[in-house]
Amino acid sequence: METTELKSALIGLIESIEDNKVLNAIYILLTKQFSAEYKVDFWDELPEEIQKDIDNAINEGKSGKGIAHKEAMKQIKEKLELL
Repeated sequence: METTELKSALIGLIESIEDNKVLNAIYILLTKQFSAEYKVDFWDELPEEIQKDIDNAINEGKSGKGIAHKEAMKQIKEKLELL
C-alpha cells in the first residue's frame, strides 16, 4: 500500500471509531512515535531570555545565594498567615 493510500485508510478507520478510549490510545501511540522521531528538547523551545534567567538562578543557588525550599515555603506561609 502506498503512503497516500495508507494515510487515507487510516483516516477512514479513525473517523469510524466512536470509542473515546480507543481514540485516546491511538493518539498516545501516534504522539509517542512522533516525539520519538523528532525529539525536541523543551529547553531549545524556551526563549533565550528565559534560558538565561534559569541559568542565573541555578548559578545563584550553587553559590549559596538562594534559600532552601523548606525555608521558602515557611516564609510564604508566614506571609500569607497560613501558620
